[in-house]
Amino acid sequence: MGRGLRNAAILTAIWTIPVILGSAGHFFGDMMGEDGRPSMPKEHVFGHSLSMWYVWIPATPLIFALQRRFASRGPYWRLRPLGHVATLVLLFLGQSWLTLVVGHATGHIPPFVTFKMQVTQVVVNLLLYDMLIYLGVVALAAGLDYARRYRDQQLRASQMETLLERSRVETLQAQLQPHFLFNALNAIAMLVRRDQKEQ
Repeated sequence: MGRGLRNAAILTAIWTIPVILGSAGHFFGDMMGEDGRPSMPKEHVFGHSLSMWYVWIPATPLIFALQRRFASRGPYWRLRPLGHVATLVLLFLGQSWLTLVVGHATGHIPPFVTFKMQVTQVVVNLLLYDMLIYLGVVALAAGLDYARRYRDQQLRASQMETLLERSRVETLQAQLQPHFLFNALNAIAMLVRRDQKEQ
């Protein structure tokens, strides 16, 4: 399985958890009618939850990329808030549109509701909630980026330590090699002198 496909599967699994929890909450809680039966059909509940949460699947890598791109104090760090606000607005508009389309398809949003009406209703009900989720994703991205940079820094420090130890060993070897050469030449000179005395 390729890395992109694996990441998409992981993101889908992660964002499926709130879909399940939200659907269960609606189905067993808020959506119960007076007679104890659900007042909204399950396809409405699941359609609504899917459209509300699955927009976060393609948005999450974008948020992570924005966080990585503008994380340092480089020349563009002041653009970070603007980039995040623009992403949040696009995400919010996409979520509103998808909720409207799915709502029209499943019948839980009447056909006369327009996009403008849907955005107004979603701003009132979900904008703060979406902002908190967005901030959570940004915080996660920043934390993972910090952990990656820390791990890279530790790896570089370890590599530098290894290079330092290797250079120390090479320095010692360089110091020892002339000593052995001197001893070998000295031994040869002594043998030559002894041979000359014996002759």
